[in-house]
Amino acid sequence: MKMKNLPEFPRYEEVYRKACEFIISQPVALLPADPFRLISENRWGLVSYRQLAQKTGIPVDSLIASLQSPDGCTLYNGSNYCIAYNNDVAVFGRVVFTLFHEIGHIVLGHFNDFDRGLQAQGGVRMLNSAKYRVLENEASYFASNVMAPSVVIERCELKTVGSLRIACGMSYDAAETRLLHFKHWVPTELDQRVQQTMLEYIRVSHRPRLSMRSVEVWRDELPRSLSDRSWNPEEEGWRHKRVD
Repeated sequence: MKMKNLPEFPRYEEVYRKACEFIISQPVALLPADPFRLISENRWGLVSYRQLAQKTGIPVDSLIASLQSPDGCTLYNGSNYCIAYNNDVAVFGRVVFTLFHEIGHIVLGHFNDFDRGLQAQGGVRMLNSAKYRVLENEASYFASNVMAPSVVIERCELKTVGSLRIACGMSYDAAETRLLHFKHWVPTELDQRVQQTMLEYIRVSHRPRLSMRSVEVWRDELPRSLSDRSWNPEEEGWRHKRVD
């Protein structure tokens, strides 16, 4: 396969299309979206920094320095992907965003399309985030659109940072950035298909409105891997139970 040149600027329209297609194909039908289920169902590997540290005997701080990210990265050996993430991060919304960011690298084809944007690490390739910032921006844009689809923001009236944080499990900064991008949203045919995919969630969100805290009313409908996290909307996202 002929490798592409790195884009000069993030390809936001293409990334938006890929994010919508991902929501439809998986499908992502509920919010907050569950990256653990999606990683498992796509047969991508998943390992925490703490698990890596225990297996290799290398301290977590040294792993972070080697992997060049305090949050997470994706390792690729030419045929298989493995996402490594820092499960010691206190804010669960940041953990979820990191996982969707890494999923974005995979779905957007960054490892296969831009080999020059990869560096060898003992036969394993990983993105160098400092040098290839354009690909990092694309992966972050993918993550924010999967976690908070535009049509859901519109239909469910999630147009404040607080409402978006609670409904989508985002950190304050991620929610604020998502709403800035949403201001430029122009609906497409793909958005109609996303709406159809998430129609039940949209209907649920329009039950007689108590407040955004009423999201707890239908918490039992959330995927198990998210609903068993400790839930406190007053904090910066969720604080998750550490899994060592």
